Amino acid sequence: MHNNIEASVLVDQLLLVTLVFIHIYIYIYDSFRDNCQVDVIYTDFSKAFDRVNHNHLMSTLDSIGIGEPLLSWLHSYITNRIQWVTVDSTSSDHFTPSSGVPQGAVLSPLLFVIFVNSATSVLQHAKLLIFSDDMKIFFRIKSISDCHLLQNDLQRLVTWGESLGLALNITKCSVMTFCRINAVIKHTYSVNNTPLTTCNNDIKDLGFTLTRNLCPNMHIQLIYCKALKLLGFINRISTDHHLLTPLKTLFCSLVRLILEYGTILWDPSTASARSMIERVQRKFLRHAALKLNIFCPPHDYTPIQRLFSLESLADRRHSANLTFLSNLLSSKIDSPESLSCVSFNVPSRRTRSSVPFHIPFSSSNYYLNSPIIRLMRIANTYPSFSL
Repeated sequence: MHNNIEASVLVDQLLLVTLVFIHIYIYIYDSFRDNCQVDVIYTDFSKAFDRVNHNHLMSTLDSIGIGEPLLSWLHSYITNRIQWVTVDSTSSDHFTPSSGVPQGAVLSPLLFVIFVNSATSVLQHAKLLIFSDDMKIFFRIKSISDCHLLQNDLQRLVTWGESLGLALNITKCSVMTFCRINAVIKHTYSVNNTPLTTCNNDIKDLGFTLTRNLCPNMHIQLIYCKALKLLGFINRISTDHHLLTPLKTLFCSLVRLILEYGTILWDPSTASARSMIERVQRKFLRHAALKLNIFCPPHDYTPIQRLFSLESLADRRHSANLTFLSNLLSSKIDSPESLSCVSFNVPSRRTRSSVPFHIPFSSSNYYLNSPIIRLMRIANTYPSFSL
């Protein structure tokens, strides 16, 4: 039961991460089509979870409609805690913290997001995205005046944070410009007259490597190398294992997990990238066949793949894409922003075409491979997909 709950929490968190990125991807791709850039400021609050004011959190929970007895239960949950520090065999005096939410607890990220949700009301121009204690503001830049508007909103965010007892860790804040134009508008953003670090080529965000033009090739290359290293480690420690099930479990739970993290966002569009990802699973199958003394024809992994009951990674990505789109349309995924980008095919006259979605015309491949457009394109190729 406990493992099922943990797995469910992980799935929900991955879904939230995916929705956060789809939201910003839609904004950035629309800006690309208008030949604009998007400046994103990544913020980091020092000891964010430890500085949640209990009284302010309780008043916020009450203002959004959390009533009794849940409100009292939450108050007891975050306040009635005793802490101490132990070094070797020596312990400090016990004390009751006056602020903060328990780190590592399932409820803590949700409580923190509720605590900082008022940040959305202080920004006048920029957009805001929050995931746990990860907060970023972004704005479409057409001229240097737009940079000044974003800087002003950043200062408003700093002032708002100080009013709640939250201080930005300036050394961990950074700026990334996403664009597909040559004439980039450059501006140095700052906090309290201290310039923020500018990322020129790429930035890591919630497990993804994002480049300035949102091309997924660098991310694919990095996860490919990471998966190969982990597969090599598994091969070395499993020399004495000659059972099919343990080998498959190790591969699926460790290696394949890396290759399938957030595939809705970066599903490769080129044959070379798809082949690179598939190469990891084929290497595992080849090693497993050798270890289990199973004959595997050269360059034909279908028999051993069937024996292990493993689908190709490309097929699994397609299934994940279709499932995500189906859940979005059936409201199992609550994301109005994503749903508004789905364009249904409503012919003005009787035609032979029966595809469910209308794909907007685009002269560029990057837009056709953006997440929502790609989901619709894949669904159009599956006759079995129904609305």
